[in-house]
Amino acid sequence: MQALMDSSTLAAYVKDLLDEIQSSLLGRATSFRDSNIVDVSSYDELKEAIAQGKWARGPCCALVMFVLICNL
Repeated sequence: MQALMDSSTLAAYVKDLLDEIQSSLLGRATSFRDSNIVDVSSYDELKEAIAQGKWARGPCCALVMFVLICNL
């Protein structure tokens, strides 16, 4: 037996489901981002963060940008 749903009910169900999926994905991505950012204040801390596979956040200058871009 197949259950039928009128188009407005189906549209609302799909919208709610997609909203729930989007919310879940955003929560997981935000949590991942926040757990992988390390605040750094020196070049040595920057190198250590990169060696651990983390993302570094700190003062910006040309050298820091070069290191981040080149993944040194």
